[in-house]
Amino acid sequence: MTDLKEIKTQPLALLKISIRLYLAHCLLPDIQSKTKAKEINFTICKVILQSIKYTSILLLFLFLESTIHAQNINDYLDSGNTKYNLGDYTGAISDYNNAIKFNPKNAKAFCSRGIAKGSLKDYTGAILDCNKSIDIDSSFTLAYLFRGNIKRGLGDYRGAISDYNKVIELNDSNYKADAYFGRGVAKENLGDHTGAILDYNKTLELDNKYVDAYVYRGAAKENLSDHTNATLDENKAIKLDAKNSLAYFYRGFIKFNISDKEGACLDWSKAGELGYIDAYDYIKKYCSN
Repeated sequence: MTDLKEIKTQPLALLKISIRLYLAHCLLPDIQSKTKAKEINFTICKVILQSIKYTSILLLFLFLESTIHAQNINDYLDSGNTKYNLGDYTGAISDYNNAIKFNPKNAKAFCSRGIAKGSLKDYTGAILDCNKSIDIDSSFTLAYLFRGNIKRGLGDYRGAISDYNKVIELNDSNYKADAYFGRGVAKENLGDHTGAILDYNKTLELDNKYVDAYVYRGAAKENLSDHTNATLDENKAIKLDAKNSLAYFYRGFIKFNISDKEGACLDWSKAGELGYIDAYDYIKKYCSN
């Protein structure tokens, strides 16, 4: 599909030329100049006026078409987003496909489709769509962030860090805290506990209610045997979100490491109750006697 902006340039250029010709040769700056009037070829002027008329109509049509075109894309994107939020990922992908048919150069449509594919565990398709989004718009921050998340989930921690670095470099306030958090998790998985803590600190500087940053920072501190501050972080996470199962699980782990078996078993039980099923493995192993 040809870009409408490219189509518009030709009639717009013709309109500008026609107006200049009409102003230069068909209007009489000195109405009393009979000589000047005789020099005017009224047939040519009539043709120029027709050109101005029809070119203006064409430009108006193209403008209306581009407005409808953009509205159709936005309608499909909005519909896809609604379906995605309702958990209808397949339906969302169908809407994003239609948006892409209207405009194959829409970075947002490719990124949104990639996110929906990721939710269906089509990670290869998700990464390819993020790649396409970035090819179209190298500053489309969300595509880097989501691609980093996918890479991190697949164990490509260094690749994830590279994408998170790009998000931070682009300095988009909407996604910067998420980028620092994701980079911290990736560093933690590479054994860089100190680097992870520094990134979690940056996340919390940007958003002091970022619950997962407290949860994961607590775990990183525990890996450095900083039991006291690790506990404080998990307590803070639970204060902000009393149903955070992972915070209870990590706090149970901390308590177990400082020989508070009873407290550990209670926290693991709460974590399991809230849906963290892995906690029951620890209960079976350490709390059954």
